[in-house]
Amino acid sequence: MVGRAFCNMLPSLGKLSLAPDPAPMGEFYALSEQEAAKLNADGGREALTYGDYRPNRARGDEGATFRLFWDQKRVLKNPPGHRTAEEVAAHAQRLYAVYDAKALWDWVKTHDKDPTNSFQISHEDWMQLYAQYGNFGPIPEFVSKLPALEWPDFGPNTVWVYEESGVSPCNNKAWTGGMWKAMVDGAVRFKTFPGFTAESQEEDFLPTYGYYYDGPPGEERITKGCFYGETDFYRGPRGHEQIWKQLAPTGTTRFFATDEEPRASRHRAPPEDCSQRARGRLLYYTTADGLTTWYFKGAKGHERLDYNQTHVPNADVPRGYFEWAYFTGKRDQERVYKVDRGLARNDRLYDTHYLRGANGNEKVYKRVEAGGKWTAYYETGEEHQQALRRVELVSQHTLLGRPLTGADDEGPVHTSTSQMYFEGPRGDETFVRAESTITGPDGYEEQMETELPEDDPDRQDAAQWFYNKWRRKYSAWAPISFAFDVD
Repeated sequence: MVGRAFCNMLPSLGKLSLAPDPAPMGEFYALSEQEAAKLNADGGREALTYGDYRPNRARGDEGATFRLFWDQKRVLKNPPGHRTAEEVAAHAQRLYAVYDAKALWDWVKTHDKDPTNSFQISHEDWMQLYAQYGNFGPIPEFVSKLPALEWPDFGPNTVWVYEESGVSPCNNKAWTGGMWKAMVDGAVRFKTFPGFTAESQEEDFLPTYGYYYDGPPGEERITKGCFYGETDFYRGPRGHEQIWKQLAPTGTTRFFATDEEPRASRHRAPPEDCSQRARGRLLYYTTADGLTTWYFKGAKGHERLDYNQTHVPNADVPRGYFEWAYFTGKRDQERVYKVDRGLARNDRLYDTHYLRGANGNEKVYKRVEAGGKWTAYYETGEEHQQALRRVELVSQHTLLGRPLTGADDEGPVHTSTSQMYFEGPRGDETFVRAESTITGPDGYEEQMETELPEDDPDRQDAAQWFYNKWRRKYSAWAPISFAFDVD
């Protein structure tokens, strides 16, 4: 409905353009009487409230309006105070859509795109709406990944200086092609990358790309670097800054060690930028959804996977469960050899899968319950890989058959060991037979064997149904929720 209502506004919106104003992004915008009448003509309605557009509603007014520009990629190529009339005029021709500001906030507080899902909104737009309607509430994680499209703002005392050439502090090499830097009271606060003249013509250029600084004049140190969607965060004294965190365009966040000096190589020249030379050992990284963290070990440049931890939401298990996958093998050839699973609600380890096989072809051959009560074994051949073949159960009970519960247990203890055998392809295994041995405290053993009743099809089907419940519980990678079906 939102998209359809928005499309109905296109004929009138297409004739609106930004007045000569250097502000590049969306903003609270009070419609004039003429603009509101034009948008309401021919049955036009505001796309989120489906009401009439109301004129003269500024920020803070009930029914305030906010405009979002369609072309979020077009940015001003020069910093404030250095823009030509032609640049501002060209920027003023962008098309925009007008929304009820409060209704737009209700949308963007859970969405990173405009109400038609056509483009990602800017960080500046989101923060303007948050400042008005957010009530100082928590800011969602996705907001940090929204593109910042305006030139960095360091306050009213900012002076922008252009340099045509210079020498890189990273490698002492001369550079040309231009660079802007922001100065505040004599201290550097921001520098674009060298080669700005050519860089600013790239389609994906953003004026926020560059290095950010902190510290008094002459003692500035790099705190952050932004370049084509990647953001590096630095710590350490001037001239010895190291990357401790890195946000990738995919949303992955990497963390690096900063407790050691990066080692220089005598066999090749240092890189043109600071990123690789300044980072330490890769410690771990988290995926964009925050559900999985990968941990590494080894020296810088030789890090290899150690283990990962994944939170698995599950509607049948309160708070879901965790998986820990452990790796072995050479760098870039690591293979999983063990996976632990545990309940998130009480940090209880539930089971462990053991795997064999090369990277990308690992197969489970054994699964062990954390308390040692049962062990399941699987086929590792080519025909029915990971098919359930045998389950070994061990339990202790009193002579009357009551399971052991604690210090109040009375009477001699008997140990029961059972083996259940299955055959058939994975997911369709059938029970074959069960063998049980009961061992008394004096070492006396009593054996028992159970097979499906071949002479009674009805009893055979009933028994197979019962053992299928056990098969479901003991299958490789069976959901933890199945564990509570049979105990």
